This record gives sequence, C-alpha cells and structure tokens, in this order.
Amino acid sequence: MKAKFPRYIPEGSRPSTVEGVDAIAYLSERNGSFYAIGYAGKADRPSFNYRFRTDASRQAHLDNFFAGRKSHTERIAKRAAERKSFQHNVQVGDIFYTNWGYDQTNVEFFEVTEVRGKHVIVRELAQEREESGFMSGSCIPRPGVYCGPPIRKLVLGSGREDGSLKMSDWGRYAWKYERTEVVPGVKVGRPIGWSAYA
Repeated sequence: MKAKFPRYIPEGSRPSTVEGVDAIAYLSERNGSFYAIGYAGKADRPSFNYRFRTDASRQAHLDNFFAGRKSHTERIAKRAAERKSFQHNVQVGDIFYTNWGYDQTNVEFFEVTEVRGKHVIVRELAQEREESGFMSGSCIPRPGVYCGPPIRKLVLGSGREDGSLKMSDWGRYAWKYERTEVVPGVKVGRPIGWSAYA
C-alpha cells in the first residue's frame, strides 16, 4: 500500500480558488519570482508546481488550470447524467457477439434470456462453423442452443460502447448481432470470421 502524504502548502502562501471549481492553488512570491502550486479535486499530488517570471504569466496559467478543471468536472457530470438516464432497447432473444484476440480471432455469441432493468441475463450459444482456409473460417450462432451458464451483464450507455455489454475487466465487449427476418419467425445474420492460428 502506498504511503499517503498531506498536501504540500508553501509557508506564507495564499490560496486561490474559483467558485464552483474543485481545485485550489497556493500563490507566493520570493526574490522577484512568482510561484504557484495547484491541486485538483482531492488529489494529494499537485497538478503543477511552477515558478513564473511575471504575475501576468502566473495568472494566465491559473486561468487555464481552473478552466480546464471546470470543463473536466462538467464532462464527468454530463456523462454520469447520461448513464443514469440511458434506456436500452435490448429484448429477450437478442444475440450479442464478441470478436477479440491477438494472434487469433475468437468469436463468441450470447443470447439474452432475461431483461432486468438496465441489466440482462445472457447465455453463451453454440455455433455453426465453416472452415474456409487454414485454421480460419466463419461462424453463425445457434439460437437456443446454450453452452454456458447464465451471466448477468449491464447494458452500457453513454460513449462509444452504447448498447454493448462489457464481458470482462480487460475490455472485451459484446456487440449486438444484427439479424434480418427472412421468413416469419426466422432471423438470419451475417457470418463472422474466426481464426485459430495462435
């Protein structure tokens, strides 16, 4: 566990803040130079600790610091509000797929078996695979043919992952597998390529 140190506040310095911005700077002058050290939020480490030649250049830096922190705080608040108000349109029977790997391309399919508010219960599906090259080919899901236990996942909103499911902590996402109803009750989706030459 890292040791936690209190904020360094230069002796004799005076605080500078901007209303509504969760940041503070401490200003001081010595030997004809102008000093400022700034902290954002609850951080113990300073965002900056500089010496300036003029009071005007210090003030310009402070203005940019506080404006940047205000913009950052507003972005976070906006994203939080968007996440809170996000309503997904995922339904039972929808299928999601993953497409990931380094030396090979792994594909998994998951079917939604239950919707619980902003969460869904999914189960991994078996696949129909066709090999079209050396240890590579394409696959499609087999709806209703499960090969994994039920898993509870949050439907993500706000950001580039809108409507996706986060399947792992290291950033493996499942995206909606688009299907077209070719005849009543029968939906078909495009095959997805896989490879296994790790």
